[in-house]
Amino acid sequence: MNRWSTRAVAALLAVLGAFGACGALSLAAAAAPKRPAAASPGKPATVTTALLDSACVRYAALSRFHFEGTTHVEISGGSLPQPQKLDIPFVFAAERPSKLRTEMRNPVMPSEVVSDGDTLWLASATLKQYASQPSPSIVPGVPAADGFLRSLDPMSAYTTVRDDAASIVLGGRDTLHTDAGVVHAARFVVTYKADSTAGAPVMLPRTVWVDEATGLFVRDSLTMLVSHPQAGRLTSVQDTRFVHLDVSGGGPAALYAFTPKPGMRRVSRIGAPEREMPDHTGEPATDFSLAGLDGRKVTLSKLKGKVVILDFWATWCGPCRRWMPIVEKVAKELAPKGVLVYAVNERETKDQVRQYLSKTGVKVPVLFDEEGAVGTAYGAVSIPLTVIVGRDGRIVKSMVGLHSEADLRAALEAAGVR
Repeated sequence: MNRWSTRAVAALLAVLGAFGACGALSLAAAAAPKRPAAASPGKPATVTTALLDSACVRYAALSRFHFEGTTHVEISGGSLPQPQKLDIPFVFAAERPSKLRTEMRNPVMPSEVVSDGDTLWLASATLKQYASQPSPSIVPGVPAADGFLRSLDPMSAYTTVRDDAASIVLGGRDTLHTDAGVVHAARFVVTYKADSTAGAPVMLPRTVWVDEATGLFVRDSLTMLVSHPQAGRLTSVQDTRFVHLDVSGGGPAALYAFTPKPGMRRVSRIGAPEREMPDHTGEPATDFSLAGLDGRKVTLSKLKGKVVILDFWATWCGPCRRWMPIVEKVAKELAPKGVLVYAVNERETKDQVRQYLSKTGVKVPVLFDEEGAVGTAYGAVSIPLTVIVGRDGRIVKSMVGLHSEADLRAALEAAGVR
């Protein structure tokens, strides 16, 4: 997942929304930059590495920027009756460390994240909801450990273009157009090493164009093969073109002001519509008995006296992958205080899960909801869904989507874990 751009994943999830794709308002996060991979043989190293390397390094250090453009998405195959096409205009701007705007004007699932330096606003026009929290601090060149914070920095995806590359080829030079005029860009074709994780998307060779005069990425084209539980095997082609590129400043002050659109209501947390995700706070948690990897069954009602974290997830769900290590960390720390965690896998096989856990090193007890009945009972129409069950067996908190570690700790505190 570290090679995927924020707009690419969000675009894919938006188009698949009708098929129950994971996450109600989940922005994908780019992983920390790694040491660049070696360039492929056959091309002069100075030509291949100099421009692309300097671009990746430069994006890691950006403190002010204002980018605008459009991502064109085409998804086909599987059970889709015809290819799905979507054009998604976007605005990415920031004045580090705490002012930012990440807006995707997606006609299916528009989203807006704005920080004025004091307050961070998250809004979903589809759900007609907005929420706020104190502005986080994102320091250029310092990768955020928190998945939620990484999701707020979409341009960090361009610091990792070379990560896990099997080969990088300078394919030629092309003429492209921006609002500043005609630019001459070097075209790089990047082939990535295969991800052997069960259910992981297959990344075909990616093409990026770098402006030879400014060293900025002006175009990005990638194709992914994705196995979706409802739609089947899909091909996603996503072509991003940057029209406005400014790294001398963060753009006009109005970019960092948030005004809710008419009809929006303020909520404590952006999530699925109330009709899909009713509030069960205070209600007795639905009892169940599910088997783990070792075949032994766990019965929820027998765990009274403990605070139980139920993390509904699947290996194909990107936000789930980023959320689980946070859950693992907090649950391990608070285990002496009577906190248990179970990752309730939705409709996958033991082999798929075992392979995923082995590859990632995540050590969380997994329960298998093979038919999805337990997930349905808890309203897991979007995952990850995290349910906190109190010591008395009643639901204390339900959390949809990717959250911060602080959110999870606050929910456990509400359950009496001090």
